[in-house]
Amino acid sequence: MSNDWFTFPSELVSPPEILDTKATAEWRRITPYVFQINRLSQIDHNALAEYCSLWSAFREMYEDIGDRSFDSRHHTGNSY
Repeated sequence: MSNDWFTFPSELVSPPEILDTKATAEWRRITPYVFQINRLSQIDHNALAEYCSLWSAFREMYEDIGDRSFDSRHHTGNSY
């Protein structure tokens, strides 16, 4: 097996600058575990960044739904 499989350049260990605050926090949370298993190649960097970005979007939507929860007694239309 190639040594490239197990070496991950240090510039790829830092979170990409394009990630927002929540995505960067997820990157910092998950990368120690991912790098510990030594099963990443350089091509996986973008997939990991995309996962973190999607996690951030999910958290934003989840928090937005929580902020918008409504009381069905004040809802005009169908009661749920």
